[in-house]
Amino acid sequence: MGDRLFVVVPCLDEAMGIGPTLDALASQSDRDFALIFVDNGSRDETRAALAAFIDQHSDLDIEVIDEPEKGTGAASDTGFRRAAARGATENANVATISAVTRVRARVIIGPP
Repeated sequence: MGDRLFVVVPCLDEAMGIGPTLDALASQSDRDFALIFVDNGSRDETRAALAAFIDQHSDLDIEVIDEPEKGTGAASDTGFRRAAARGATENANVATISAVTRVRARVIIGPP
């Protein structure tokens, strides 16, 4: 499990733009990764979009956690700590992508 990829996605009010990122992540052919969405206090429908994504993709390892301290840095740090708690080691691949990453999200997960 130490070599598994963990993808951390900080989110704050991303309901209008997160769809393409979710689609890109769901379209990956290599499914040996975990998604950790860190909600930074969204006041829009971000959580509903994530809940719908989780319902549609039960084959993916997806977790949504909260980080009340505002800022991408705090959210990323929380996501990295969660990945470590789930077994990521210093040899693991842990990546942070923006919730509105589009094309790059399609290629972030692939063969080394």
